[in-house]
Amino acid sequence: MAKRTIGKPMFMADIMQYLKIKGHYFGANVAGASSPTENDANVWNLNPYQMNEYEIDPNTDDFNFRFFVDPDTGGYPITTQNEQLAQLLSHVNYAGVLGHNLATLKDANENEIGYINVNFYGSSDGETSTVASQQSPEQLINYLPASSNFGRPVYDGYSLWKIGSISNSYPVNFARIQFQIYTSDGTEFGVDDEGNNKIAKIGALTLGIHFEPEHSFDLKGSITTSYDGIKTQKTIGGNTLSNINHLGVPNWGDLPAWTLQKQEGHDYKIGGADGRRSWKCGLSFIQDDNMFHKAGNENKFFTYDEDTEAYTFDSSMASFMKLSLMGKIPFIFCPDSSADDLEFAICRIDRTPSFKQVANNLFSTSLSITEVF
Repeated sequence: MAKRTIGKPMFMADIMQYLKIKGHYFGANVAGASSPTENDANVWNLNPYQMNEYEIDPNTDDFNFRFFVDPDTGGYPITTQNEQLAQLLSHVNYAGVLGHNLATLKDANENEIGYINVNFYGSSDGETSTVASQQSPEQLINYLPASSNFGRPVYDGYSLWKIGSISNSYPVNFARIQFQIYTSDGTEFGVDDEGNNKIAKIGALTLGIHFEPEHSFDLKGSITTSYDGIKTQKTIGGNTLSNINHLGVPNWGDLPAWTLQKQEGHDYKIGGADGRRSWKCGLSFIQDDNMFHKAGNENKFFTYDEDTEAYTFDSSMASFMKLSLMGKIPFIFCPDSSADDLEFAICRIDRTPSFKQVANNLFSTSLSITEVF
């Protein structure tokens, strides 16, 4: 089994960051749990290095995290229709919880939590509330599908999964995006052995659209792991002094980043990965349709057919570049989506990529991708 590979990559653009930039963020809250530090919005920052703790209401069987995309956070009716936003949200195809203790969180009967689901609240007619939900989830890592629309983590650490589709009674105007965590049979969460409210730990929630180029990376590529928090200086006497400001990637709570707690009671920080990872890779001979938006599209994410009045989502790499602002805002990167042991990192693209035409309608580019924290 290969330990580290560069193959067919997967770029996972977190749509929440894009919505914030575009002005479609109208607050966040948590239902069924409370934060002692009132940091309800922190889980939507794609920053799992800052762990957030929430006290769960002992009398509830679920708690959920809400991201509002409509200013009417009071409920329904929703009067402002935004069909393009609803179309974009209908195409999310991955979700994840980065940094969590959900696998060891128990209900009042000491059973493991039941499920994690992603759903949407909104209105299809301006008066009646409706909900759309993820369908056919597929495990990327640590998310065991339990039915047609939800699954559960096996270990503490992090979970990522693909979403087959979003069910909805279209046209629907989404008002909020919601991650819901609940017990399997309606049992309340209750309290711990000492009579205290149970604590859920969440680093970050991520939801967005993943993209895979039509080809793998070029065979020649480079991988670097650097400890840029360590500086060395040579003294006049010839000695070398090391000044350590930081060791690299911060922990996600009690675990190193991108670690699954497969054994309880172990200090995983001893051997956890620390260095900053980076990749320099090329993509060659990519069809222009798979690299660029169509110039005439009024909405660059979609092609509109006037005859059928239908939108077709542009799944090319151009949509990833638009959602990530050419890689300037963080995204999740997998250097080889076909590997047996998947590797992930939160990254940016170091320099703005340029695209070179190498044959008729065929383009190549090189990418310098660096882990951020």
